[in-house]
Amino acid sequence: MKKFYKATAVMGVSTFVTMLIGFARAKFLAVTLGPDGVGIFSQAVTFFQSAETLCGLGISLGITKYVSEAWKSRSFRSARDIAVSSLGLQTAAFAVFFLAAVLFAGNISRFVFSSVDYAWPVVMLSSAVIFSIFLISIESVLLGIGRADIFSSSRIVYTVAGLAVLMIAVSFGKGFGAIAYI
Repeated sequence: MKKFYKATAVMGVSTFVTMLIGFARAKFLAVTLGPDGVGIFSQAVTFFQSAETLCGLGISLGITKYVSEAWKSRSFRSARDIAVSSLGLQTAAFAVFFLAAVLFAGNISRFVFSSVDYAWPVVMLSSAVIFSIFLISIESVLLGIGRADIFSSSRIVYTVAGLAVLMIAVSFGKGFGAIAYI
């Protein structure tokens, strides 16, 4: 039970810090991009998250569960096989999604942003989905092997690093820089 409380506390602190950084990011974007830029950015985030959900196949909880069971039974090869096969399935889903995004970038841009001006950013955003899927799967494995501490620390590090990247990207590229950040 002590391990449960410790993991919960670590995850709670991580979530709190991530939320604070999210508020700072929202304020920075509002001041820097203005209402129109924030609207475009919000649409880009929604598109990215939808693509991430689609390509992730909803299997992150399954990864955590089955890796955890394999890890507890000391079947490390099974844990590895679960992680690898999950990544393979997600990579295949990403490949289909990315091909569609490249082929229909103009149509997707018109649908999401009401303009074909964002066709290239649609392709750029789509190419980044695979990295997010891999990160989510790695986090699921870390939780499955009982390493919430590493998960939480990495979440804080990449959120802080992401804020720095966002500030630089927006300073140079305004709205397109914000989309590149995603």
